[in-house]
Amino acid sequence: MRFRYVWILLIIVLSILLIAACGGGDEDIPENMEDVYPNGEEIEYETIPTLSIFAPEFYRYVINQAVRNMSLVGGSNINLDLTIYAPSAREAHLTRLQVMFMAGQAPDMFILDGHPLRAYVQSGFLTDIYDLIDACPLTSRDDFFPQPLSAMEMYGGLYAFPMSFGFSHAFINSSLPPPIIDRFSQYESVTIACLMALYTDLMRDYGDEFGHLTFSGGTSRLGTRPQVIFQSYMGNYVDFENQTSDLTALSFIAFLDDFHPTFEERWLESYSFFRHMVAGGIHRLQEPAQEHVFWIISSEGGDPAFGLFTTDQEHFLYSVPIVDAHGHLKIGPEIEGPGDTWGIVCIPATNNGQLAWTFSQHLLASFLKPAYEATYGFNWDYSGASPISRNYFVPRMTVSFEEFIRQTSRDSSQTALMRSEMPAAISRIAELNEMPMSLTYSFLPESLYYDLLDQFMLGIISSDDFAQQLQNRVSLWLIE
Repeated sequence: MRFRYVWILLIIVLSILLIAACGGGDEDIPENMEDVYPNGEEIEYETIPTLSIFAPEFYRYVINQAVRNMSLVGGSNINLDLTIYAPSAREAHLTRLQVMFMAGQAPDMFILDGHPLRAYVQSGFLTDIYDLIDACPLTSRDDFFPQPLSAMEMYGGLYAFPMSFGFSHAFINSSLPPPIIDRFSQYESVTIACLMALYTDLMRDYGDEFGHLTFSGGTSRLGTRPQVIFQSYMGNYVDFENQTSDLTALSFIAFLDDFHPTFEERWLESYSFFRHMVAGGIHRLQEPAQEHVFWIISSEGGDPAFGLFTTDQEHFLYSVPIVDAHGHLKIGPEIEGPGDTWGIVCIPATNNGQLAWTFSQHLLASFLKPAYEATYGFNWDYSGASPISRNYFVPRMTVSFEEFIRQTSRDSSQTALMRSEMPAAISRIAELNEMPMSLTYSFLPESLYYDLLDQFMLGIISSDDFAQQLQNRVSLWLIE
C-alpha cells in the first residue's frame, strides 16, 4: 500500500515534465447564478493567496462559481490555479497526481475520482479534515451530518469530505409471483446478498416464466455493475485498521456461489461496459425497466422520491434502502465520480490547508443551485442527495422534491397530493441521514481481484479457490 520511494531523481524529472506538459487554467466565470454563501464572516488575507485544485471536467463550472462567491459575497479574492481533465484522460491524470505527491508538488485540493485514497492516507499525503474543521472559527463538527463523515473515516481521521451523500434503494418488479413479492415486502432494509438469494429462488422456482429477467437495473451502480457489487461486499471481510481479512469465511463463499449464477450470462458484456465507461464517461443501461427483477436507484437523480410520493409508476413496488452486512446504509463514493455525491474533497498536507477548507465551504454552497443542465444535460435541482451541511438540508430537499413533482405530476390534483406528502418525505430522508453508514466502495485496488474475478466468472476456478487466492493477495497487500 505504501509508495516505494525508488528512483527519486527519475520521478522528479518525470514530475517536472508532466507539470510542464499538462497545463491547468481558468475560464470566464458564469454570471447567471444565484449567490449562496455560508454563515459567518470571511477570513481576510493580507495578500491575495493562490489555491491550486485538481479536478475532473465535470466540476469546472461549480469550482468557478465558488471563486465568484468567495470574491463577491465573502469579500476575499484568490488566484485559482485550476487543473481540469476530461474523462478520457482520467488515468493519465491520476498517474500525474501520484507523481506530484512523490515530488512534493501536490495541489492544495483535489476532487476524489478513483484515487488510491488509502495509500495516500498511509503515506501521509493528506490532511485530517477534522483538524481543519476544529481550527476554523466559522465551522464546527456539529454543522455537518456525522454519520456520512464517520463512514468516510480512515485510520482515525477524516481525509475525504463529501459535499453531499445519498443512498441506494431497491424496488421489486410488480409482475413477479406473490410469494416472491411478499418476501421482499418484509424488508425494512436489505443487503445485496439477500436480493441475490431472492433472485436465485425466483429462477429456481419460476424460471420457466421469469427466466428472461435480469437481476437488476436502475441508476445505482449497485444495480448495474457486478464489479461494484463484488467490491462492496468484499469490503465487509477486510479490517483495514487491524490489517486482517477473512475472505475464506463460509458466508463470503456462499455469496460467491450466488454471485456467479446471478451475473454469469452478462459477465462479458457488463465487464466490457465497465471498461468502456471508465474511459468514456457515465452510461445508463438501455433495457426497459420491467425486464429486471429489481430496480435499484441512487440519490444522484430524484429517483428516491418514487418511493416517497404517490405516482403513476406501475412496474415496481416498495422502496427499500440497501445496507451492508451490519445493517449500515450503503453510501457513495463509488468507483468514479460523481456517484451518490456531488463531489468529495481531499486536502493534501500543504501549507494552504485552511484556505482549501474555507474554499470547500464556498464549493458546498455553490452546489446548491448550479445551472448544470445547459452544459451537461443534467438538472441538479432533481438530485435527491442530501447536502452534508445540516443548514442546507431542508431547503435543498424542498427544491429537489418540487422539481420531482413538476416533472412527474400529471395534473393539479396529483400535484396537490404530492405536495401534501412532502413533509413526510423530507422527514423520512432525515431519519435515514441519522442511521449508521458505510461506503459502497472500499478503496481496494482493482489489481487485487480483477483477474481472479474474471477467472471465477468464466468458470476457470471454483469459489473456494477464488476465495483462498483472494485471501492470500489481500493479506499480503494489507501488511506491505
